[in-house]
Amino acid sequence: MPIEALEMIRHNNEKYPKGSILSLADNEEARLIKLKAAKPVITAEKVQIPAPAPALKTIDDDLFNELKDALEENYNRADLAREAKKAGVIFETDALKNDIIEAVILQGKADELLEDEEDDEQDQSPEG
Repeated sequence: MPIEALEMIRHNNEKYPKGSILSLADNEEARLIKLKAAKPVITAEKVQIPAPAPALKTIDDDLFNELKDALEENYNRADLAREAKKAGVIFETDALKNDIIEAVILQGKADELLEDEEDDEQDQSPEG
């Protein structure tokens, strides 16, 4: 990891003025940082850019409430959370059931979860 000199540094008979960017052995960089003679430099490869938030759908109130009721009826919180994760819905791990339902609907995954539930119900119905 590169470091920036916070004061003049002498290393291997070389002088590095304040502001110089140096790449040394890890233990030497750590020693200079500990002495507050240098600080780590954040490079582009170390910067982690968060993934973009999923696109939220705009949805009319009637459809939202219809989907909400269907999800509420078909899933308990644990099953809903598991299926939502499988479908790629992003939500906090400690989210309440209503928050998960909202995330499912706004992230456009309600139909996918409700189709799966309908398919499961059809598979379990007696034939005849």
